[in-house]
Order: sequence, then C-alpha cells, then structure tokens
Amino acid sequence: MTEALVAQRWYRYEAKRDGFWDNDNDHFEFTGMRLVMFEYSVAKTTPKGVWLQESINHKRFVLRDARKRYACPTKKEALESFLARKQKHLRIERQRVQEIEESIALAQYKLETLK
Repeated sequence: MTEALVAQRWYRYEAKRDGFWDNDNDHFEFTGMRLVMFEYSVAKTTPKGVWLQESINHKRFVLRDARKRYACPTKKEALESFLARKQKHLRIERQRVQEIEESIALAQYKLETLK
C-alpha cells in the first residue's frame, strides 16, 4: 500500500462526563455527557498497520484490518467503533445488574427461611 493511500489522520471517539466541584470542594456535581473526538497523526505506516503519535513520547501501533481497533482512518468508522464499544459495554453491564438482582433475591429468600 502506498503512502498516498493511507490516511494521515486517524480518529477515536470517547464519552466524557462534564461537571464541577461544589463550593466546599467535597462533592463533584455531574452536569452531562459529551462526545470527544481524538485525532491522531500517523507517525509511520507499515504493511499491516500504522503507528499513531499519541503524545510527544508515545506511539501506539494499530492494525489496519483488525476487527477492533483503537482508532480508525475515518471519523465515520471511529463513530461506528464507539457505538459498538458502548453497545457491548451496555450488554455487559445489563448482565451484571441481572446477576446482582438474582443474588439479592437469593439472599432475601434465605433471610426469609431463617425466620
């Protein structure tokens, strides 16, 4: 793949929570969520992937054809990747909530049988 065919910027979306500390500085008040797009420069290309410049002293290798990539060559792909990550995260958390509810029900049943 020639250098001209490789995107020189790659992208990643993340959700960030906004908020502020109260006057006593002992409680953080959340005010909402926002999407943040991170833009990375391609430091080097290889036949299999790209090296992204994350900071002055840190580069990250990303496989070009991987199913799950840290960053993507287009903003659209990066947003689709973000949605896939969050949908999987939601499935995992729903499963955890279900397990917690089941364990609470078991404990309540056990408590009732001890009376």
